[in-house]
Amino acid sequence: MIWTSEQDLESEVVCRTLLELGDFESIVVKPVQRRTMKPVACAAECLHGDVTPAQIDIEVREYGLRFRVQPCAGENSGLFLDARPARQWIREHSRGRRVLNLFAYTGSL
Repeated sequence: MIWTSEQDLESEVVCRTLLELGDFESIVVKPVQRRTMKPVACAAECLHGDVTPAQIDIEVREYGLRFRVQPCAGENSGLFLDARPARQWIREHSRGRRVLNLFAYTGSL
C-alpha cells in the first residue's frame, strides 16, 4: 500500500492493529479536527468491511447490552468508549433495579 499522507498511514496502522486485537466485521473512521477534536464535514471512511454512511444504524454489544450506534452521525455517535467503565459499574451495581439516567444528553453515559 502507498500512503499519500500521514492520515492514510495512521488509518492503516489503526485498522491493522484493531484486526490483530479482534474479529471486527467493520472498521469505520471519522476524521476530526486535531485542535478542536470536532468532526469535520467529510464523510466517514470504511477501512474494513462493507459499511457505508447510508447504513448509519449499527448494533454494538457491550457486557451483554445492546446499543444502537450511528458512527457517521455528527459529534454524538451514540456510544462513548471512555464511559465504558461507568457503564460496567452501573451494570454491576444495579441488578434487579431500575436506573434513571439523569445525565441524559451530556455524553456521560
